Amino acid sequence: MIDIPANVTDLSERFENMLHSAAKTWRGVMNRHLKRMGMSPTAWMILAAASQERSPPSQAALAERIELPSASMVRPIDFLTNAGFVTRESSVSDRRVKRIVVTNAGICLYATLLKDAAMIRQQLLAGIDTETLANVTDMLEKLQCLGQPHLDGESARPTAGHDANR
Repeated sequence: MIDIPANVTDLSERFENMLHSAAKTWRGVMNRHLKRMGMSPTAWMILAAASQERSPPSQAALAERIELPSASMVRPIDFLTNAGFVTRESSVSDRRVKRIVVTNAGICLYATLLKDAAMIRQQLLAGIDTETLANVTDMLEKLQCLGQPHLDGESARPTAGHDANR
């Protein structure tokens, strides 16, 4: 067992709490803006993901890309369709599959919301100097790399009280 000094444990716990809290605050600021624009975060994610595709994606492909259950996509896509931001078109190869096509109005809204997101990002980062931002970004990228094997199951170790042979 590795003996970790209490001050390091306290700092790592503080880091974990602040990482979660800062991400929640960041999302909250953007979500508040989306709400003022009449959009839900899910509708925004769908519009953004569909806008970034080279060809119209299926609902299932969009759900996988934004990591939501396919059933959770129906109401936001209905909203986007009724608002004229997307249309549903049958796939040529399989009539049961509906492709989500972003309309010109959807493209304009996407562009507007991208600009708004950039403005919000600039406001939130206004008090952070470039060197600090670069260092924190480097650290978060490293954390992402270190954590990914755990998500992929490569570095999963049994925790206390669990039998590794089960």
